[in-house]
Amino acid sequence: MVDKKSIAKLKYAYMNAIYYDDYLLGKLLGYLKKSNSLKNTIIIITADHGEEFYEEGNFGHNSAFTEYQLKVPLVMYMPEKGHKEIEYMTSHLDIVPTLMKELGVINKPSDYSLGKNMLRKTGRKYIVACTWDSCAIYDRKTSLVFSFETYDSSFAELYNEDYQLVENQKMVNRKSERILPVAKDFAHFFK
Repeated sequence: MVDKKSIAKLKYAYMNAIYYDDYLLGKLLGYLKKSNSLKNTIIIITADHGEEFYEEGNFGHNSAFTEYQLKVPLVMYMPEKGHKEIEYMTSHLDIVPTLMKELGVINKPSDYSLGKNMLRKTGRKYIVACTWDSCAIYDRKTSLVFSFETYDSSFAELYNEDYQLVENQKMVNRKSERILPVAKDFAHFFK
């Protein structure tokens, strides 16, 4: 068992790494501004996962599908676009369709992506996140965790917004109906 002192050290080291990344990013942005390059540069700052330090009883970034591990910052700068804060649910899948629209692509996003233009309300009811052997369908209130491996294809657990296991089988079954459409979306990658 890891004690609180060890966790605090790891969290401070993590925060220092983020501080250093912020410093390097500041240098890069300063260069782009000084060289007058911001007028024709799109900048996206994000992460591939969050990091949890036992806030919900889990550690790291591949141990559970909690809010701490799923939610990441996303800052997008586009020349001549004003500030806009997006409160509705988006996914990393939405980055490419958003960029393609801004670059003048007229094809529907469904021609090349599972994402949507995030500058328009996406209407997304959930997002999908995966580890190497399991996935979760996250809708802000629940995480439906299911196996991505055929050897455990009947596995499904539902967690509430505090990442506590939900024992209500009817609710699990109702949420499990989302797995088939998600699996069909996955099939796009196996053609």
